[in-house]
Amino acid sequence: MLCDEGCAAERAATPEAQRSPLFDGGLLEGINAIVTQATPHNGTTVAVAMPDDYSELGFLWLMGLLDLMGNSRYVSRVFNLQLDHFHISAPPRTFGQRRDGWYKIGDVRRFLQSKDHALYDLSLDGAAKINAADKIRPGVKYLSYSASVTGGVLGAQVPTSSMTVFLWPFAVQMGLGLSRQRLPGPEWKENDGAVPLPSTYYP
Repeated sequence: MLCDEGCAAERAATPEAQRSPLFDGGLLEGINAIVTQATPHNGTTVAVAMPDDYSELGFLWLMGLLDLMGNSRYVSRVFNLQLDHFHISAPPRTFGQRRDGWYKIGDVRRFLQSKDHALYDLSLDGAAKINAADKIRPGVKYLSYSASVTGGVLGAQVPTSSMTVFLWPFAVQMGLGLSRQRLPGPEWKENDGAVPLPSTYYP
């Protein structure tokens, strides 16, 4: 979309001399094909992709994860959450020393309900909005590579031995159809541990 149309908001905000040509558009001829692999074009029903109605427990679970990622001297060296504009940031600390109060539950709720985050983009509703905003570009080939690493058992889908064990909890959750998002159909139980198979085909 950027290569073809650019970004009007960026053009309005940034002088031409300081702006990347990417935001001006007209670069579509440089793209021959778009190839995706196991991509959630239509979203995923993984439990963490919850677009609305986050419970207090959900808030606390998410903040515990963010705390682990943002405050660990190992993780924070290579991964920056970059949520400071939502007033969610972790102060420097020595590993193992706990510092409470670096976020407020209201800030987290505002962050999640803004829908300006990947959790919403990965939801079925968020993916549908992204797909509606874009279009098929003439002259560009679209290829999708999909994978199924579950097998059918009594109407459910369970992980096969070729799936890494780290993805089993998500695969089982999707394979049983357990999600805060309604499945478009039973075929959405088949998955690769992170993405339902039908979502990987095409937008």
